[in-house]
Amino acid sequence: MFNYSFFARVQVDRHVRFECNWTMDRVAEFRAWLDEFLNKDELPSHEWLLQRVDQALSVGGGTMKIIVTGPLDLRVLRKREVGKRKDP
Repeated sequence: MFNYSFFARVQVDRHVRFECNWTMDRVAEFRAWLDEFLNKDELPSHEWLLQRVDQALSVGGGTMKIIVTGPLDLRVLRKREVGKRKDP
């Protein structure tokens, strides 16, 4: 759950988006990544995907890796100065 009062105290100073690859060796790492980046309340279970990845890794004999590719949004936040307003 978000702490909205935190966002009231900061503003985005800079923003950059770039492609990023996450490399994982084990299904447990992939499961942790999914748990961290997906909102489970809004999406159906991904257990089928985890089983499929586990099966593919077992066939690979330990030489395969899980690679997730996607955009990464990096935002630099700055604490708002109290009493200062943005110019219109």
